[in-house]
Amino acid sequence: MQIYQVNSIGAYLYKGIRHLIQNRRTSKTWFFLEALFVYIISACYFLHVMLPLEASITVDGLFHYRISEVLWEERKLWYSIHWLPFTILGNEGPDHHWFWHILIAPLTQLSSDSFTGFKIASALSGALVPAAFSLVSRLLGIPFAPLIALLAAFSDHILPGRYLMLKAQNLAIIIIFCCAWAMLNGRYVILFILSAVFMYSYHGAILLAPIGVFAVLVNYLYSKNFSLLIPIVIATGLLFALIINPWYPESVNYLTFHIFYKMLTETNILPGNEWFRLSPTQFFINSIVAHCLLL
Repeated sequence: MQIYQVNSIGAYLYKGIRHLIQNRRTSKTWFFLEALFVYIISACYFLHVMLPLEASITVDGLFHYRISEVLWEERKLWYSIHWLPFTILGNEGPDHHWFWHILIAPLTQLSSDSFTGFKIASALSGALVPAAFSLVSRLLGIPFAPLIALLAAFSDHILPGRYLMLKAQNLAIIIIFCCAWAMLNGRYVILFILSAVFMYSYHGAILLAPIGVFAVLVNYLYSKNFSLLIPIVIATGLLFALIINPWYPESVNYLTFHIFYKMLTETNILPGNEWFRLSPTQFFINSIVAHCLLL
């Protein structure tokens, strides 16, 4: 009887695997397995890079790790940052990386040593980027998605280092890619949710505004159908996250600071230089492989 059951299970698994392989071009289960494979490869490589390090490659990442650690230890859903009084945060500053800190909070419990935990969290969160590239590329119908995902994720020499900084930019890249899928497939509820999650996680969510305008233009050029639905949905999601927020109205004031005092500044004296304008050299030369992939 036991032998029969084992044979039945084996036959069932064989048929299931055979079905997945035969339908790998359309099977979403296969897409997720591919993404999981890319994640495991990337995570192993990142752990190999991070674990031997004796110093952090970023200050921001340690800040994010500590906030997430406090959230987990104190069992809180949000935390007003009160230990940076001489910064823009003031005595009770808003956490504009709120959702990112919630997302990585469980990773802070993977090691009893905080620095080792930080390195593990950096590697595991960074590996999400190429994995998400692979999954969304498949959903968009891009051939050789895992290979394209790995090439895209490692196309610039500074990109792997950015993934390992435990910064919300990892989530930002993933959300932008997912938003592209939502726009192309008319998934407006998902687009609204992604826009709100983006704003809850990182003020770089304002990048969705020009992306939405570009989507309108592309849609008009290809279908002669002019619709402002996409930017309206994006704007609604962004505003929702700013207003339905534990720190409102400071959440709006802090975004204004980022846009007008950092993004439009002519000097390089303010922290957070990812908000500074790129030079032509940075844009065209440093990311030449990424630009070639777009062709």
